[in-house]
Amino acid sequence: MGAQDLISSITSGVSQVDRLLKLDTPAGQDVLLPLRVAGKSRLGRNFDYTVDIASLNGTLELKSLIAKPVTLWVQQADKSYLPFNGLVYAARKLGADGALSYYQLKFSSWLHFLKFRKDARIFQDQTPDEILAEVFSAHPQAQGAFRFAVLNPAPARSYCTQYEDDWNFVNRIMESEGWFGYFEQSANGNAHTLVITDDLYSVPPSSPQSIDFSRANVSGESLALGLTVRERSKPASL
Repeated sequence: MGAQDLISSITSGVSQVDRLLKLDTPAGQDVLLPLRVAGKSRLGRNFDYTVDIASLNGTLELKSLIAKPVTLWVQQADKSYLPFNGLVYAARKLGADGALSYYQLKFSSWLHFLKFRKDARIFQDQTPDEILAEVFSAHPQAQGAFRFAVLNPAPARSYCTQYEDDWNFVNRIMESEGWFGYFEQSANGNAHTLVITDDLYSVPPSSPQSIDFSRANVSGESLALGLTVRERSKPASL
């Protein structure tokens, strides 16, 4: 799709109707048109997506999008949409071409923001799930966005010390107990929930459970998705 076609698509008022990719952002409906997405989502690990977008707004206030929720919708073979909700942690302007401006957003789960809080503290006579819940409660983005589904509850720890950022501390606790997490995306695309469990068989099947196969010389919008991830963030000092 050329620049003029993109302009016509955006100004028509139906820019995201029946597209492979749709994007909901605080900037408003159809203000940002997704062109390309690259990302990674794995069991027991955080997810991370990068979206390249086009807009007629050449002065988009990128700072206003940081830590705000966005939802990427990916069209499935049956024309339904699969939501990927997350929080923006990086945004930048890529450039402009006439009336169009191009931006890039990076979003992840609320877990990403645990990397920016470092603490030194002691937990006494608390179970691992109580410790994790206390750490999560210090982050507004985590409120009501996690739950435990552990088959074999762990005993209380008489003495547990945190000396690293919340991200590494949480992962250290979970790995020591043999726990892992996965994310549930709400059907309406408004939220995502971290589920912490020790039962691999409790994990729901991924969607879609099958994908289309095409030869290498076949092109089309449905083949435009790639998977990769980049990390740039650094934890703050204590």
